[in-house]
Amino acid sequence: MRMVSIITLVVLLFLFVAGCSDKKNVIGDDSNLHPYYTEIKADSLFQYFYSYENETGSFIRNDKSLTGHFRTNESITLLRFTNLPDSGFVFTEETAPSLILPVKKHFNSEGMVLRIGIIKQFWHHFFATWENAEEDVEWEKSWDDYSAMTLLEGIEEYIVSEEDSTVVFTLPKEVLEGIIEGWTMEDPEGYGFAVYAEDGGVADSYLEFYSRETSDGPLLSFDYYATEGDTAAVSYERMPVHQTFINSKQPVEGYYTGEELQIANIVPTRTAIKLNLFDEFFVSLSPEEDLKKITINKAELVLYKEQEEGTSHFGESRFEIFPYIIVNNEYPLEEADNLPIPVEDLQSISPTFTSVITETQDSLAVNITSIVQSHISELKPNLGFIITSSLENKDNSFIGFYPPGHLEEEKRPYLRILYTLPFIPE
Repeated sequence: MRMVSIITLVVLLFLFVAGCSDKKNVIGDDSNLHPYYTEIKADSLFQYFYSYENETGSFIRNDKSLTGHFRTNESITLLRFTNLPDSGFVFTEETAPSLILPVKKHFNSEGMVLRIGIIKQFWHHFFATWENAEEDVEWEKSWDDYSAMTLLEGIEEYIVSEEDSTVVFTLPKEVLEGIIEGWTMEDPEGYGFAVYAEDGGVADSYLEFYSRETSDGPLLSFDYYATEGDTAAVSYERMPVHQTFINSKQPVEGYYTGEELQIANIVPTRTAIKLNLFDEFFVSLSPEEDLKKITINKAELVLYKEQEEGTSHFGESRFEIFPYIIVNNEYPLEEADNLPIPVEDLQSISPTFTSVITETQDSLAVNITSIVQSHISELKPNLGFIITSSLENKDNSFIGFYPPGHLEEEKRPYLRILYTLPFIPE
């Protein structure tokens, strides 16, 4: 017991002496250490920047489905139902079979003319695009001329009012009976409905329908008897098992769209940026201090939204922007022929940050703290980074930002950084 007391006393004396030492702890806090703030607006900040288009795809578990025309794109909604009545069923006399499409949002949709057809080929909503019906399987017929579907005769077109909360196609019994019989055959004659809008000459008019991923999704509804002579009616009211929308717009040839700062969901458009991070940008850095050792507390790329008409469109109340660091290979302007940047050359940053801008905001601050730190510390080579929408292929949203060199200097992008210098012990 006495030995334990002696050891305890020796440890306490050691801690006391250490605490009284004048030597500074390079790891711990120091009263002379504090963060510095700088805004880098120099023309030399941007080594290069440009926008490019990426391959189209489907947005898995999308809560919306689009039909109509927007800019140079046409959207067509596809729906496929299963668990249909077996052969020999009979509609009840009172039923009025209906395809019901609840509307999520109108965009200049007054007077739109909607039509419906039967899709001729098997498709899967995870992979369906304007070009492909399934993964690595192309449509046998084209959507450009609607030959990939059979237009349903005997069904009235639907003329949209912007006050509509639903679009309802009433299906004649004999028509739906033939459709269901064709769908349930061993070798089906159809694979669901396609809902499209006639081109009425209005460039920007479309509808967003609620999808099957929501509680308000589309319904196919009718009452029937399982066999002729049954008296117990059965109600069929089901959401589609497969639903998506396909888009006619394809990436431009070469994918490169110009020296601009553009982000879009359809066709997915991304912006590539490479920053110069020179020592002289960090004015508090003394000659004996190493730039590689500074700590980036926060780094944000500030972008100003273009205000001119037609430079942005918000399909939802907010636009989400996400950065990826480029690894393995660099894609400077002079090598734009190598676009789009493949997914294996992109890496998400950690910690991750999604930056948000709304319709009412004029600017956006993209958090690129990890990217700047990794480049300054030379943990990763500076091959640039991209900023992209976190909701690519989801809807018609797009946004443009004023580029470096814009005539109005206050609208040019810049980098703001909060950083701490390395501690140099005396």
